[in-house]
Amino acid sequence: MIIILCLSLLQLGFVQAAPILDRALAGIQAPHTNLNRELQTEILSMALEDQTARSEIADVKNVSEEEIRHISEIATRHNLRLKEIISVYGWPGIELVGLAGENSFWLLVQHQDHDLEFQKQCLALLKEAVEKQDAQLRHYAYLIDRVRKNENLPQVYGTQWDFKEGQISLYPVESPENLNQLRLEAGLSSIEEYQEQIQKIYK
Repeated sequence: MIIILCLSLLQLGFVQAAPILDRALAGIQAPHTNLNRELQTEILSMALEDQTARSEIADVKNVSEEEIRHISEIATRHNLRLKEIISVYGWPGIELVGLAGENSFWLLVQHQDHDLEFQKQCLALLKEAVEKQDAQLRHYAYLIDRVRKNENLPQVYGTQWDFKEGQISLYPVESPENLNQLRLEAGLSSIEEYQEQIQKIYK
């Protein structure tokens, strides 16, 4: 039930403790000299539509076919415009669309599971933006794990979970012994804290 996990995990991403976010944003400079407010507003509007549809799900353990179809239709409709944006701007980073805009664009790409090649294209662009300190490393962590999961490969940062028959479990990780160190470097909480948060959501 990938759609439901998407909502919950992204909600967790927004409520992390301030010190963790500080680590994730350390070194990022965003003078906003080239801020494109029109593009920023458009991306924020698309993300709001996406999240509103997901927040309207009444029961995360018993999602109706209609709810799934509605969410999928929104993601599919956004696909073309997202592709147009990266063809013109590359990854829309913090300087171009601000922290909120960059965050929202990443969220939208996370939900493009029906188009793996597009997610992989965005992953490469996001990596470049992170290296230029124009995007958040924690976003790269989530997206590379998402791509790995969609390719049926072990994830790196432990951001992806499976939800089957009412039970949640961590999707296989490439290097379990180094997981918490990698998460720390990406500005994420420990896997133990993360699991506790997820279990509260699905209680």
